[in-house]
Amino acid sequence: MAGQSFPPAKKNYFWGRISRDDSELELKRGGFTEGKFLLRESISTPGNYVISIVHNNKVHHYSIERQPDGKVMIADGKRFSGPVELLEHHRKTLDGFLTKPTVECRRPTGQSPIYYREVTTLMLDKELFAAAQRKGLTGAKLADALGPQRALFIKEVSRNLHTKMSWFHGQIDRDEAGRRINMSGHKDGKFLVRQRDDPSSFALTISHQMGSKHYRVDKDMRAHTFCIEAGPKFDNLMLLIDHYYNRTDGLLCKLTEACKAPGFEQVEQVYAGLDDNAFYSSIGDMNLNSTLTNGVSPTRPLQPIGNNPWESGARARPPRPTEPPKIDMRNLIDLDEPETEAPPIPFPRSNNNFKDNLQDIYDTVPRDEDTFNLRREQISLSDTLGSGNFGAVMKGNYKRPDGGIIPVAVKTLKQGPESAVQSSEILKEAKVMAGLKHRHIVRMIGVCKGSDMMLVLELAPLGPLNRYLKDHPSMPVQSILEIMYQVAKGMEYLESVNFIHRDLAARNVLLMDEKFAKISDFGMSKALGMDNEYYKAEAAGKWPLKWYAPECIYYFKFDSKSDVWSYGVTLWEALSYGAKPYKGKKGAEILRMIEDGDRMDKPQQCAPGVYNIMQKCWIYQKEERPTFKEIVTLMYKYRQ
Repeated sequence: MAGQSFPPAKKNYFWGRISRDDSELELKRGGFTEGKFLLRESISTPGNYVISIVHNNKVHHYSIERQPDGKVMIADGKRFSGPVELLEHHRKTLDGFLTKPTVECRRPTGQSPIYYREVTTLMLDKELFAAAQRKGLTGAKLADALGPQRALFIKEVSRNLHTKMSWFHGQIDRDEAGRRINMSGHKDGKFLVRQRDDPSSFALTISHQMGSKHYRVDKDMRAHTFCIEAGPKFDNLMLLIDHYYNRTDGLLCKLTEACKAPGFEQVEQVYAGLDDNAFYSSIGDMNLNSTLTNGVSPTRPLQPIGNNPWESGARARPPRPTEPPKIDMRNLIDLDEPETEAPPIPFPRSNNNFKDNLQDIYDTVPRDEDTFNLRREQISLSDTLGSGNFGAVMKGNYKRPDGGIIPVAVKTLKQGPESAVQSSEILKEAKVMAGLKHRHIVRMIGVCKGSDMMLVLELAPLGPLNRYLKDHPSMPVQSILEIMYQVAKGMEYLESVNFIHRDLAARNVLLMDEKFAKISDFGMSKALGMDNEYYKAEAAGKWPLKWYAPECIYYFKFDSKSDVWSYGVTLWEALSYGAKPYKGKKGAEILRMIEDGDRMDKPQQCAPGVYNIMQKCWIYQKEERPTFKEIVTLMYKYRQ
């Protein structure tokens, strides 16, 4: 047909409707190559496209806009029948581009392009075909609906597609929506959509800071658009949800995870019920124009599991880079131990009731503004427990307003030209810890702002796990496994509140007694969920590389799955009785070892099943690593 454009989905460099950040991440896999490119559909304006291309080790994005006559063009460029034709033109001539698109960034085998957060192009094709059958379309009308008129038909079908999404809970009231969010576990950005009594409106319920916030979603019955209060308007709820995954736009936080509706597993079978090869074969037998399925290859679909298939384990996982990005190791300080330790303090061995008694004491400390800001006369110092980046860590006592004395650990700030910056950092750590409430996370008592800045914490009498194990090589393996089960529980809590530690290691696991541990040192921690789906550091620093996952080292990106990698190293340390990981190896050697698929050997006293957990934590592709919730389940059977 004259003027007919080539379907983008026939090209394996077309990724569908993915975000700018995701496109940059894919282009970085395997290292930047001049002219490496991919094509994606605009998230904000369906029908428009974007070419993302590498030039001089940076990713540049060219917007391709749909014109009134159906053709497409970049700003001040020539018009073409479609984005593929435009790309082919720029392969031969720059014509406004900084570099020619010469190296295709291809989707992994079996991965269909993504259209909506829970819908691949392949899934959408099935929905369109089923809708056409329900309307009784045959012959030329069917060919038009699934071919030249495809964009209009998608718009029509998508108006009710939300009813098949994991996040749509039907007609429930406000209280029930809050209860379902609470039952599934609060996490900033977890959400659901419900039908209100008024058929012209819906409601979006979001988890934020352990509570539920409700937003009214109005539907313009005449224009068939949806919006939240005075926010932007969308043709369907699918687009609205996609938008708020990428922008807050007035919400308390971005959407991060769907709260799945009860019985959603049955809905999944709607998509899984028809064999894909049979599906495309049946269409092919109709001798329709080849564009009616937008050229999607007959590959295995991504099954919806209630999350974005782009970010969840549902997507076809890309292979790890065969040629990792080039990094300058001079910019990464390879630290065996980020903190230097003072000579061991002979902590008294605790009796069986010590931990419980101490917990009772700390439970009586009120949490308010007065107790957060402590006075210097309330703090007395004694032994030095260690020293680190900020200064010394001292043993001491805190005198409460009622006269009671509580044993504490005090992190003091070194005096010097950088004290002001360090004071700011230590205050950040204090505020972070003040919001964390879990029995396996060190509690913060408060901050003392005097001539010396002090961070006052609960005292863990037996000190760091790695040091204790070196001094007590006869500690039973079962006790170590119980400790590491508790660490997994603490990290599960951090994961549930969308918080990353970034420095999980045996040195930062403190012992209350031989059977009770707490996670400490949140100086490098970051809270997620307000603006980002992961934390990205601006540059490398004094980082403990031996505990870091590949994506942290290569891309400076951190999330709960990178903490999972660190947990695997910490578990290895614990069962090696405080031995240093990768002993004798430096940063470049460790990276080469990881890239080659080699991992640290099983510790001598480690059960095969526990070593298998370590290996799961060290899977190169982070999407395939277990969550901390799964690790807790795996570790449970090995605890004492």
